[in-house]
Amino acid sequence: MQWLFILVLIVAVAFVAYSLVKYMNQPQRKLHRAKETHDFYLHDEPQVDTLKITYKGLAFEGKKTLGATEEGFEVISIILRPVNPKRLSGMTKDDFYFIEREVFIYYPNADVLWDDPVKQLFQPSS
Repeated sequence: MQWLFILVLIVAVAFVAYSLVKYMNQPQRKLHRAKETHDFYLHDEPQVDTLKITYKGLAFEGKKTLGATEEGFEVISIILRPVNPKRLSGMTKDDFYFIEREVFIYYPNADVLWDDPVKQLFQPSS
C-alpha cells in the first residue's frame, strides 16, 4: 500500500512539472512577457497567415502573403501594422528598421511593408 502511495505521488509531481514546463513555453505567454519587459519577440506559426511582434512594449501584427519564387512557394510579402497606433510616440525609423531586419531573418525573400501610420514615416516628404 505504501508503494502505491509513492507511485501516485511521483506521477502527481511529474504531472505538475510537465504542466509547468508546458505553461512556461507557451508562445502567447512569451509574447506577453516580452511586451511587459520591452523586449523584442516574434511569434509566428507557419501554418497561419499572421504573425505577432512586440518591441519596446508595442504590439504589431503582420499579414503574410504566399507566392511563387524560384525555389517554390514562399512568403513573398508581409504587411505590418501597429495594434495600437496611438502608442507609437517615441519610435524612430531605426526602431522600424530593426523590426524589418528581424523579420528578414525568418523570411529572407519577403518584402516588408508597413501599414498606416508607419507607412507615412517612410514616404518622402515633398
